[in-house]
Amino acid sequence: MAETVKADFSQLQRLLDDLQTAVGDVSRVMPVLAEVLVRAVQEVFDKEGAVGGAPKWPDLAPSTKANRRPMARRRKGQKRRKAKTGDVKYTILQDTRRLANSITPDHGDGFVQAWTNVKYAKFHISKAPRKRLPLRDFFAIDQDEW
Repeated sequence: MAETVKADFSQLQRLLDDLQTAVGDVSRVMPVLAEVLVRAVQEVFDKEGAVGGAPKWPDLAPSTKANRRPMARRRKGQKRRKAKTGDVKYTILQDTRRLANSITPDHGDGFVQAWTNVKYAKFHISKAPRKRLPLRDFFAIDQDEW
């Protein structure tokens, strides 16, 4: 069963409605707007949530960082070694980029959207009460800039 988590893009929908009122047929514009929306979501990933005056997402837990510690690159002939903590840059929600790369555009008669089919995405953006996993809403784009 597919699960859906919805984000509030009502401000964007009003802009689309205004555009349709002013121009008439916007069907040729919708694919482009859907791609622009996906790029806006990618920007949230790139800036780790710090868009439109929003604060950066909460840092990763030390246990998560320990589990992610990558092996340091090695030169030919050298043994592999664990990277030192200072050598590693941790990217939030982008260890494999599976989630970020799954953001897909969609459009239709009077709507554009960005969506993902990654099952664990809902745990990052759900407004449900939280105990351990902090809210990291990657759909929280800067609607004023968009």
